[in-house]
Amino acid sequence: MVRRSVARGIWRFVALIGGITYALVIIAVLNSGLSFNYIVLLIISIIIVLLCLKNKHKILIFLKKNKGKVRVMMVVLIIIGFAMRFSFLLMGDRFSIDSVLSDTGVHWYGAQQIVNDGQFDKEVGDYESIFPYLSAYTGVVSISMSIFGNGYFSVLFLNILFDLVSCLALFILFYKWKGDKDVAIFASMFWALNPLQIVFCSLPLAIIVVNTCVILSILFTYLLFYYRDDIIKLCLFSAVCGIVFAIGNAFRPIFIIFLLATIFYWIMISLKRKSCLKKPVISCLLIIVFYFVAGMLPGIIHTQINPYYHGEKARPGWGVYVGANYKTKGRWSSDDRDLFFGPVLLEQSNGDVEDAQSRIMSAAIGRYAKIILNGNLVHHFLNKISVVFGDVKNSIYDFPYVFNVSNSNSAYMFIQDLISVFYYLVLFILGYATYRMVRSKEYLEKKGFVNYLVVLFVGLFAAYLLVESMNRYCLPFVAILSLIALGLVFRGNRHNCDII
Repeated sequence: MVRRSVARGIWRFVALIGGITYALVIIAVLNSGLSFNYIVLLIISIIIVLLCLKNKHKILIFLKKNKGKVRVMMVVLIIIGFAMRFSFLLMGDRFSIDSVLSDTGVHWYGAQQIVNDGQFDKEVGDYESIFPYLSAYTGVVSISMSIFGNGYFSVLFLNILFDLVSCLALFILFYKWKGDKDVAIFASMFWALNPLQIVFCSLPLAIIVVNTCVILSILFTYLLFYYRDDIIKLCLFSAVCGIVFAIGNAFRPIFIIFLLATIFYWIMISLKRKSCLKKPVISCLLIIVFYFVAGMLPGIIHTQINPYYHGEKARPGWGVYVGANYKTKGRWSSDDRDLFFGPVLLEQSNGDVEDAQSRIMSAAIGRYAKIILNGNLVHHFLNKISVVFGDVKNSIYDFPYVFNVSNSNSAYMFIQDLISVFYYLVLFILGYATYRMVRSKEYLEKKGFVNYLVVLFVGLFAAYLLVESMNRYCLPFVAILSLIALGLVFRGNRHNCDII
């Protein structure tokens, strides 16, 4: 009884922190300012959503009577979503990247160097030694280029392939979670029509691959807990989770949060149920072991393709230093770049990357100490939240640069409008579903796997508060918030839904 009360108290605390975090995101959105176009589109969209939710039972009856036609319609919409991704081939002749050492350039030119010469040149090699997680996506792009050639199709096809994997993973996740094939198809359709995913498929950036790793991590974690009574499947999915977390970490060093969230979730299951600790301990050990063993592979591969890489670890020094810049709200600045790549890296550290990262980390701590002493820490964090969550439409700022499109281009501005409305709708549906849940006294500790997603959201949110602020960093959060919203809206089979 005491253990269950402790578990209930912890979950309510998690729900409170999640609610505060969600409120901060809403404040960031409102603080960024909404144009008249957004307000009109948003009001129309919210009215449609509210009417659908209010008449949910009538709609469900209609859907059941016309199940076959509805399924066909959703599948057609999924196909349309992926056809829209392939439509960027029509802009292939406009695709160009001028700067090698840009976010897109290191992947594009680095992949071509691997295909042509088998390794990076010094310029790209030195840059990717400083940020080792960049090499994973560059290496994957080079594989695509070796098959399809050095043209734009290689990047587009690769991203669409990973996005298709995400779509299929979502179908499996929701089919297992909710026990309803129609809900699973709807979740896949929701993802396929996500304008953020559609646009980022066109860019040589690791965002799509990172989001695929996010979805796969969540899927295999769910399967791990779903089959926890079967020791063989438990061990299998524990090992798979560790491997997927390690692969995700190779593309973006945030997947340690997934590992910690999984361990935390095991602790909560042990508290809520009087069960033997043998299975949780075995599962956690397998996850940790496979996470660290699989985590060695990217470094080995990086050594093969980058002769200027000497096993440097991905350290957060530079990211934290930029994130501690109060004047820029944690965003990149040329002054920070010149300091790190000049006096710190070349003069003080004599080109030693790990030493430079350690030195810049000390400077970052000094920056944060100054912000705290001036009483500006809360204001700084609110500014950073506004950058990441308040201006999502500008997360695709690489698009006009890569395709030589003006920022004032009407089509580009329309895409930005669609992205903003989609994002606001996700936040609205999540808020509405949470309100209905609390009102019906179905507290969060009864919502099963949603708990895990909330822990992930809070953990990633806290981690991103410290590092560099970029608009496109919102994408993993949009994915997780979408899953939470869909998880709360759809009521599935009790056995499948409530796994704790």
